[in-house]
Amino acid sequence: MRLCVFAQCYNELSKGNLLRWLSHVRQYADWVVVYDDGSTDGSADLLKREVDIFIDGRVNDFREEIAHKQALMDQCLKAEPPIDWFLWLDIDEVLDRIGTGSLREFCERAGLQAYYFPEITLWRSGCWMRRDYLGQGTFLRLWRNDGKMRFPECHRLHGQQYPQGLVAQGDAFFSVIHYGYASTDQILSRWFTRNRLGVPVAGREPCLDESRMLLEHVPHDAFPLGCEPVHSGPPAPDGFMARTLRRGLLG
Repeated sequence: MRLCVFAQCYNELSKGNLLRWLSHVRQYADWVVVYDDGSTDGSADLLKREVDIFIDGRVNDFREEIAHKQALMDQCLKAEPPIDWFLWLDIDEVLDRIGTGSLREFCERAGLQAYYFPEITLWRSGCWMRRDYLGQGTFLRLWRNDGKMRFPECHRLHGQQYPQGLVAQGDAFFSVIHYGYASTDQILSRWFTRNRLGVPVAGREPCLDESRMLLEHVPHDAFPLGCEPVHSGPPAPDGFMARTLRRGLLG
């Protein structure tokens, strides 16, 4: 059984995510493949040395993220011997401890075409998730290779992130831990980038008001070995972040 981890990258080295991700996915992946979206922080140079298939996008254009996924997939479909399973795992994510240890066995026994994974999104800390806005979504992340994997055509940020035709779907019993909102700097960077690309902030206003946010502690043993967080109390409301976001995104 050959398992491929599939990702895109933009400046994840400077955000503190890339080295953690590379160390993590090598624990269970046979192939690691990455499309770099014009990183300027050294991420591309590191990835060229460390991954099995690398595409250097050179130009940062998130509107074409699905086309970039397809370009990467086209290269993967030429692999010999063929890849059996693809796992979409962004570079600011890891599998939880159970998933890290059991993903390969899960794939070997799986009878469906694709599987949803719940997501734990950390909020301005290493061990607290925010339930009122960014709680546990589920995403179709694990795909069985049928030899003709095609993404739908899309020219905007966050179109359908998985290939077409995956009809037989089920739920995995482990989670993805997402670090993309784990610090104020990462939140600001993410939202200002989206604003530059014309992604509206409408509907995101509740995130600006942390006075009534609902937080939940993520247990220490949920994290894979090597990614255990330093224990900390819940993040306090951050007026600086709210003021900055309002000024930059809402005018």
